[in-house]
Amino acid sequence: MSTIEDFIADMKKLGTFDEELARLAAPVIEAAAKKNVAAGLDPEGKPWKAKKDGSQALKNAADHVSATASGTVVELVVEGVETYHQRFKEDGAHPRRQLIPDEGDPIPSYIADALDSVLEQARPR
Repeated sequence: MSTIEDFIADMKKLGTFDEELARLAAPVIEAAAKKNVAAGLDPEGKPWKAKKDGSQALKNAADHVSATASGTVVELVVEGVETYHQRFKEDGAHPRRQLIPDEGDPIPSYIADALDSVLEQARPR
C-alpha cells in the first residue's frame, strides 16, 4: 500500500494531479473522512475503543475534520480539542482514537476511493 506522499509523487510524474484536481478532491476527501470519523473508525477502518459507559467516543469529532487544497496538495486536518486524540499516543491508561492518517501512513481505502471517483470524473472522455 502506498503512502499519501507516494500517491502525490506518482500523480505529479503523470502530470495529472494538478491544482484543479486538488481543488476537486478536497471536498470529496473531506466528506469521506468525516463519514469515517462519524462512524467511530480509525483510518484503517477499526472501531475506536468505546467510552467507559459503552457509548461511542467523540460523537462530534467529524465536525472538526476538514480538507483544503493548496496548490497540488490536499491537506486533511483535525482542529479543536479533537487534535488531542489525533496526536495522543496510547499509554495503556488512555486509548488513542486516531481520526485521520498520520503523515507517512498508507492511504486509507476511503480516501483512495474518493480520489478514484475524482479522477474518474475528471478523466477526459
